[in-house]
Amino acid sequence: MIRGFQVAAVSALLVVSAVTAAGCGQDGAPAPAAAAPSPSASTVPPVLGPAGLGTLMLGMTKDQADATGVAGNFGSFPYGACTLKSWIRKPQGGSVLISENLGVAVIGVPAGIRTVEGIGLGSTRADVVKAYPGLHKDGQYEVTPVPGNPKAEYKIIMMSDDKVVELSLMLANQDCYPA
Repeated sequence: MIRGFQVAAVSALLVVSAVTAAGCGQDGAPAPAAAAPSPSASTVPPVLGPAGLGTLMLGMTKDQADATGVAGNFGSFPYGACTLKSWIRKPQGGSVLISENLGVAVIGVPAGIRTVEGIGLGSTRADVVKAYPGLHKDGQYEVTPVPGNPKAEYKIIMMSDDKVVELSLMLANQDCYPA
């Protein structure tokens, strides 16, 4: 009986030692924890501006814009002097206006996309004015020069609660809709 107890005790000690050693490095120190996986590039939303959104750039031809895979062929219809294209890839909800004369003229973004300066849908007027002190009324909406691109403007629409509900990067001379 004592012999069986000794064998069981030695076996238990060996199991505990093996489990403890498995959690340690070769020098007996605790093994480093596995690194948390970093988000893949496809899960990080692209940043808007100053020249475009991800691979989609202002001034691209329709064919070049189609080749980016950001805006697709379905959902296209005439919109003033331009063609309106809806997103086909995530994030959903944005739009691209392609001018016959200028190429990609307007990139309207969905929720989750932010400018280099951190402005996106839901940003407050105070945040917008701080980021873009040149914000001014231009017809039916507000615009501001895009830092780093003298040929572009951000079109920003805010509702009565002074939060951004529409944000677009557009060529300053876009011909898709009137100011």
